[in-house]
Amino acid sequence: MPGYYSSHGATVTFGGVLIGYLTGYDSESKAGQLYERTNVNSRVVGTGANSRVVKEYDCTSVEPPTLSFSFLGPPSYDAEDAGMSATIVFEAPGSTISGPALLLSFSHSGRAGQWSTGVATFQLTGELS
Repeated sequence: MPGYYSSHGATVTFGGVLIGYLTGYDSESKAGQLYERTNVNSRVVGTGANSRVVKEYDCTSVEPPTLSFSFLGPPSYDAEDAGMSATIVFEAPGSTISGPALLLSFSHSGRAGQWSTGVATFQLTGELS
């Protein structure tokens, strides 16, 4: 996610539904499958027995980013909502980011005498605005 935000004062809605009292978030972006390539114009380093070819790596794709949000309170979603597609909106003081996403997973747990906690993980499916 662009910028650095404290979870304090931030909210997340998915499909217009607040996911809970936000306590934290994580985002992950990664390259897809890497492959090695050595083309005809590759650079050779060294000479004689000490020479070697500099290999190049490229990726076949760039995986869509995933966003995970931890929260307190009762769940807004359940297991049947996994795979749902909607607009995710992350609002922090002074900034709003939104875009299309899929609900990848949702977990929720509770303990006697403590707030219930949950984690919702989303995969972005388009550009953020």
